[in-house]
Amino acid sequence: GLRGTEHELAFVKRLFNWTTVLKRMTVNFRVSMTESKAKELRQLLLSFSRPGICMKFLHHWKACSFD
Repeated sequence: GLRGTEHELAFVKRLFNWTTVLKRMTVNFRVSMTESKAKELRQLLLSFSRPGICMKFLHHWKACSFD
């Protein structure tokens, strides 16, 4: 499973709801995380995000951004 606990994910979800000034967020995945788990977490975090937040995901020294 994911290393983050349900409480940690709930906290991140609340941060997205509470903040009105968040413009950018960068998430660094550990090299040991599989691509499928990284994709799962990436989709989950994007579902929490609101329009206007630029999210950048780093995994295996590759970067992908979503605006």
